[in-house]
Amino acid sequence: MIKSMVKHTRSELKSLRRFASDRVVKRLVLIVVLFVVLGTGVVRVAKKRVEDTLVEQVLHREQVVVKAGAEEISGFLKLIGKSLAFLAEDVDHILAGGEETQAILDSFIAKWKDTPLVEVAVIDEKGIVQLVANKQKTGMKKGISTVDRDYFIAAKEVEPGKVFVGRPILPRLGAYEGQYIISLTTPIYDKGKFKGVLGSAILLSELVKSYIDPLRISGDTRAYLLNSDGLFLHMPFPDLVGVNLFDHLDTNRFLGSEWLVAKIKEKMSRIKEEGEGTLVYMEPGFDDKKIRTTMLLAYFLVDVGDRDWILAVGTPKEDALVFMVPFHENLVMILGLMSLVILGSVALMLLIWRLVQREAYEDGFKAGKRYWKRKVK
Repeated sequence: MIKSMVKHTRSELKSLRRFASDRVVKRLVLIVVLFVVLGTGVVRVAKKRVEDTLVEQVLHREQVVVKAGAEEISGFLKLIGKSLAFLAEDVDHILAGGEETQAILDSFIAKWKDTPLVEVAVIDEKGIVQLVANKQKTGMKKGISTVDRDYFIAAKEVEPGKVFVGRPILPRLGAYEGQYIISLTTPIYDKGKFKGVLGSAILLSELVKSYIDPLRISGDTRAYLLNSDGLFLHMPFPDLVGVNLFDHLDTNRFLGSEWLVAKIKEKMSRIKEEGEGTLVYMEPGFDDKKIRTTMLLAYFLVDVGDRDWILAVGTPKEDALVFMVPFHENLVMILGLMSLVILGSVALMLLIWRLVQREAYEDGFKAGKRYWKRKVK
């Protein structure tokens, strides 16, 4: 019985080899293989095109929102500057001191109560703060000197009516000590003689909340505000506010950091002419020095008078590709269904071919049998 089973198995294997060696079968198998390879290639090409389209759409959306945010910030700062310069022209009341000047400063702050403007101060020609008004109404510390601050030094050198935008600083007075502010200052002149500085403070956290946070297009979107030298005025990691971007990247090198620095410098060198742009890059982990993810970033020039800022918004590429998952799943499903249809069709063709072969064999056998019968007779 075992010999019979072995004999039967060998017979089946020979039959299978003969079937597999058939040219028609080989061609059908080749068609299936080519279809699978072609289908996989089509899926990859389609996936890449959809990915590029989604990335382009996110970058375009970022460009729209960052432009809107930059124009709002620029408009707000210019309006504050004009109001400040106009107030500084009222020399008699600003230099009067006492309750009269304090009332003017309080009134000025009250007009801007729903904005990031939080403080205004009168500073004398020696750099000593004389009067302060802020939203918290906390008063001031006596004898605070600003003689070494960039905004006081700059205000002494500019013409009447000019407004200077300072670097981000930690204030030495008032209710906002320990919180980064941006100063706007304008000189006070009386009959052509420098008498002091009228300064205001913009709280960065409030500026971000009002004009930058609304630009986020996903939960992981990051907003950056830099000056033209690369100094961070705002960024997601508070410890880096006031730090120069290029100094940070030079100190914390990573794979690709040299390319990133060169690319950013190239973009910044052209931003005066172009005003805006995009950048796709691997973002360094500002917190752990590791490359985190591919970022899609759009930026726009913020006009703040004599200085320029750069507002940038970056979104992880993974967030942009979230919408690709359903498409990819549907594409794979369609490819799978088509594969099943092709395989089913090939299987049916092979079955038909096999039946045709069998019928041809049986017809030939019967014809041969009849032939031998006639010959024997």
